[in-house]
Order: sequence, then structure tokens, then C-alpha cells
Amino acid sequence: MHLIEKVAQSKKEFQVDEGFSMKFTHVHSPQGSGGGQRVFRGNFEKWLEEKSKGHGSCFVKIENKDNLCLARSLVTARAHIHRNDDGAGKGRSWSRWETIRKGDKDRHTAQKEEARQLMQEAGLTDHHGPCGIPELQKL
Repeated sequence: MHLIEKVAQSKKEFQVDEGFSMKFTHVHSPQGSGGGQRVFRGNFEKWLEEKSKGHGSCFVKIENKDNLCLARSLVTARAHIHRNDDGAGKGRSWSRWETIRKGDKDRHTAQKEEARQLMQEAGLTDHHGPCGIPELQKL
């Protein structure tokens, strides 16, 4: 196998005098957007709504139609991490977390604006469509 790797990297040819077999496994990288790739059996929206009720919910649903779902989820996670920076449950950090968490509901656009800014900082201003591994690495 070492010989094959060495030849493949040097772009040289090699000849096999004896028979040999080779097994390949090719794994496709995941693509973003999530739509149509649900493995959950049952009504996911209903399950998520039930799990998200009440104090202490650990789910934040990212709703968008602008293909910024990865960037939106990252800015939401960042806001969550820093929500108590100026005191437990009070202050600007907590208020910012609540605004980001709510997304664009009730005309809260901070999530969208911060997601766009993050995309710009990562050099992905002109990116259209779902994000994959290369975009995640840049973000």
C-alpha cells in the first residue's frame, strides 16, 4: 500500500506483475440545508415544539429562507455561550441572547445581521446555497 501511495503522489505509473485486489470505500462529505435529509421517524416539528416548551429548553430552532442557517446557528451558539458575561440572567449579554435566540420573529433581525456579518468576515459574502464542510471551516 505504501508503494501505491508513493506512486499516486508522484504521478508516476507502476505495473503489477502479480494479481492483487484492492477495496475502496468512498464517503461523500455532508452537504448543508438539512431539508429532505430527516432521519427522524414521526412528526419532528411536533416533537421539537413539545421539547422546546418551558424553562430550560435546550433547543433553538433556526428558521430562515436565506441559506444562512449555518451562520445563524453559529451566532446563536456564540450568544448563548456569552449570555451571562455581565451577570447571571441580567444585563446586555442576556438581552442580546434573547434577541438572537428569537431569530427574526417579531422583527428581531439581529440574528440575520450577525450571520451576514460572520459570512462577510469569513469571505463568504457571495456564497449562495447551502453550506458544507469547506464553508464551516472558513466560518
